[in-house]
Amino acid sequence: MNESLRQELLAMAAEDARVRTELAATGELFQGYHPRMRAVHEANADALAALLDRHGWPQPLLAGKDGAEAAWLVVCHAISRPALFRRCLPLVRAEVEAGRLPGGCLARLIDRIAWFEGRPQTYGTHFDWDEEGHLSPMPAIAEPGTVDARRAALGIGPLEETVRRLRAEAAAEGAPAPADWQARRREIDAFAVEVGWRPPPGPVRIPTPRLVLRPFADKDRPALVAALNDWRVAQWLIRTPHPFTQSDADAFLAGSGAAPADRVSLRLAIAAADGDALVGCATIRPEGEDAEVGYWLVPDAQGKGYATEALRGMLGFLFGPFHRRRATATTDAENAPSQAVLRRAGFAPAGAYDRPEPNRRGRTRMALFELRREEWREG
Repeated sequence: MNESLRQELLAMAAEDARVRTELAATGELFQGYHPRMRAVHEANADALAALLDRHGWPQPLLAGKDGAEAAWLVVCHAISRPALFRRCLPLVRAEVEAGRLPGGCLARLIDRIAWFEGRPQTYGTHFDWDEEGHLSPMPAIAEPGTVDARRAALGIGPLEETVRRLRAEAAAEGAPAPADWQARRREIDAFAVEVGWRPPPGPVRIPTPRLVLRPFADKDRPALVAALNDWRVAQWLIRTPHPFTQSDADAFLAGSGAAPADRVSLRLAIAAADGDALVGCATIRPEGEDAEVGYWLVPDAQGKGYATEALRGMLGFLFGPFHRRRATATTDAENAPSQAVLRRAGFAPAGAYDRPEPNRRGRTRMALFELRREEWREG
C-alpha cells in the first residue's frame, strides 16, 4: 500500500468535511454554493486529477479502502470540474464491477452528471429541493416504475427509504428549502453553463479558423438547392430527396440550429468565415452519451481541407460544451475521400455493416468510424 497516497486522499476528504461542518453551523452552507466550499472542492479536484495522472484510479490495494472511497468523494463533490467527472465515470464503473467500490458510488456519479447536464436521472440518488419545498429526487427519474429494480442491481435500497432518510437528515441539520425556488433553478442552470456541463442556450455557432458552423438561413437556399441537386454531393446521401426541390428546401431550413436534446439532430450550415458563403452542411445526432456526426461540402469547396476543419470544430463542441463520450461516423465503404477526412480528424475504423436503406448510388455497405473523448486532441 502507498501510505502517503492514502493519507493525501484522506486529508482531502477531511478538509471537505471540516469546511462543510463550519458552513453548516453558520447556515452559510444552505445559501447557494459557498465560495469557501467551492475552493475546497476545486483544490481537491485538481489534486486528484494529478494523482490520477501518476497512479490511475487509487484502488484499495494501493490506497486502502478508505483512500479509494475518499477519492470517490472528491469526484462526487467536484461539480465545477465536469471533465473530472467524465474522466472518472468509466474508472468508477470498473471499480464497482470488480467489487472494489459499492454500486451506489457508480449510481451517484451517473445521476449527478445527468442533473448537471439537464437530463433525467437513472437511479434516483441525486436529491434537491422541489417546488413544494420538499427534498426529492431531482431531476426527474427516467422510467420511475422500475427504478427500485435498477437500484437493487447495484445494491442500493428502495427509493422510498432513501427519501425518508435524507429528509430526516436535512431536518436534523437545519437545511431550509430555498425561499425562491425559481431563482435557485436559474442559479443552477447558469452554473451548469458557466463551468461547461451544458452548452450555452440559443442557436449553436462553432467558429474555426476559416469557417463558421451556424444555423442555416434563407439566404443559403440557392446554394443549398444547387448542392443537393449536384450528383457529386447527392450520390452519398440517404434520406435527402433527389431531385431536391424548393419545398424540400423549406423543410430542410425549418429544422436548423437549436441546441439538441438527446436523439434530436442538429443541422448546421458550414459557411466561409470571410463572406459567409455556404460551403456545406454538418449534422450532429445525439445518442445518449454519444453522438453521430455527418457532413457534406459543395463541390467547389472540396479538396481544400474544409471538411477536416469543420469536423474538428464539431468535435470541439461535442467533447466540450456538449459533453459527449464518443463520436461516431458512417460513410459508404467505397467513399475513400470521406474516410480520409475522418482519419485526419482522429477517427479510427470500427467495423462495417449493411444499412437497411441504400444511398443514392444503391449501396448499403457502410464503414463505421469512432473517436472517444479521451483519444481526442483539439487541433
